[in-house]
Amino acid sequence: MALFPDIMPRVVPEMDDAQFWAHCRNRELRFQACGDCGTPRHPPTPICGACHSTAIVWLPAPARAEVYSFCPTWSG
Repeated sequence: MALFPDIMPRVVPEMDDAQFWAHCRNRELRFQACGDCGTPRHPPTPICGACHSTAIVWLPAPARAEVYSFCPTWSG
């Protein structure tokens, strides 16, 4: 059984976020971080805003987190 109806728009991965969606397909939540200074960044970007490095690592989401805000994008 599909989680979402067929009429719901699908995400089209782009170069910077393709790895994020690949992890999601594997039922993993991972976030991009700088491979040099470790600064997390979301949404994914090609260059670190802190140190301007292009090194990238994908870190697993923490086991516990607090949601500060959300935005519903589809109400079916």
